[in-house]
Amino acid sequence: FVTTATGSHSTNIRDQIRLLQTSPVDVLISTPGRLATILRTKNAGLDLGMVQSMVLDEVDFLLVDETFGPQLRTVGVAVNGGASGNVDNDGGKEGGDNGPQFIFVTATLPEDVLESIQSEFPNVTQLRGPGLHRTSPSVHQSLIDVSVPPTSNRDPRAGFDIKVREMFKALRSRRCNKTLIFCNTVETCRNVENALKRKDKRRRRNKVWAYHNALSPEVRLKNLHAFSTSGDDGMGDGGGGGYD
Repeated sequence: FVTTATGSHSTNIRDQIRLLQTSPVDVLISTPGRLATILRTKNAGLDLGMVQSMVLDEVDFLLVDETFGPQLRTVGVAVNGGASGNVDNDGGKEGGDNGPQFIFVTATLPEDVLESIQSEFPNVTQLRGPGLHRTSPSVHQSLIDVSVPPTSNRDPRAGFDIKVREMFKALRSRRCNKTLIFCNTVETCRNVENALKRKDKRRRRNKVWAYHNALSPEVRLKNLHAFSTSGDDGMGDGGGGGYD
């Protein structure tokens, strides 16, 4: 059978290290930052030398984060350093060992992202498939134009105000028991939460819960439980693409 372990900032890093030390795993799921931190932790004992495949999802977002490069290099050195031979420019090893396979997954592939990947992995192979992301037949999808007028295209507040206005329109026209609002940053998550609470100061229409890394793990779990067991709507998640 396959043993898995999941690593994220919602779990104490010492607990994760103890789990990895006592229970060898086949599949390790982690954020690049947490994995790099564990690798840099003294006596953590995490050995990635036998890793055969390393998959990085949402790489188009990761590559625009200036902290991601050092994290990837820390993980890449640990992955490549497990077998004999010298690391070549393709992320593999010389001397007859093909080394681990690096797989980069992204819904969009801008040219600058592709160039960044190719600079680190010159012989990377592109695999593109039409219709990879499809809307389920049972899901109604609406695309809303939230373009900022040319006179205000350098004003981030103007863009946010337009999105908030359209968000309230959508909430009014499509009432449901629960609503998830995804934001790209913690700051935006907080701004959306404040906008919802200002609109309904007496909490007669909605209850709003936040879920992002600026909150403690205990508060996140409490809010998640409250949202999942309540009949009210309005939860902001600062972890995924959406509002920005």
